[in-house]
Amino acid sequence: EKIIILGGSHCFRNDRGLEILRDSEADAICTGEGEDSFCNILDIIKTTGMLDKCVGIAFKDKKNGIIIDGREGALFENLDLLPFADFSDFRLDSYREKMLPVLIGRGCVNQCVFCSEWVRFKRYRHRSAKNVFEEIKCQKEKHPFIEQFYFNDSLVNADMDVLKEFCLLLAGSGMRIKWCGQAVVREEMDLDFLKRMKETGCQWLSYGVESGSNAIL
Repeated sequence: EKIIILGGSHCFRNDRGLEILRDSEADAICTGEGEDSFCNILDIIKTTGMLDKCVGIAFKDKKNGIIIDGREGALFENLDLLPFADFSDFRLDSYREKMLPVLIGRGCVNQCVFCSEWVRFKRYRHRSAKNVFEEIKCQKEKHPFIEQFYFNDSLVNADMDVLKEFCLLLAGSGMRIKWCGQAVVREEMDLDFLKRMKETGCQWLSYGVESGSNAIL
């Protein structure tokens, strides 16, 4: 029997997770970060042959039509343990933009009331600069035609030490790439550092200014 499991930020309990589960054909959703939850689901299905109550997921009980919601799973702490993204099933050379996504961290160091990022991910956690650099190096070796990497973090400069070390590793490698991402206004991002970022291939940064009006914010 086919089982449909959904994951992603919109499936989080504090977003639209239970609503999506109720209104879609999905059998289960990961209500938070999915790495551990997904493995737990597979273990349960292998053992019992059916969905059962599991930390980090919610699922439909097909016998009585109710939604069973397991408690929230723990945050994934050591992001360096995650494998690098595998794009081998994609015909990347056929894409118009020769770009791949990469991630430094999850969450945000701020807790702005008008943003959902810190609500979903609760705490900011980041990979080491070396781990991020090694992923980019690995992807370039596998896909040499890739020209640009987009950091899909909420902010690439959440931890300035990590960003500075990443730029040093990139500058010392001689690797020629372009990269870009989102950022937050910080005093440490002075002109000299921005110039060093440009030298490593940074093309643009998108700042989350949101609004100049306190009333709107």
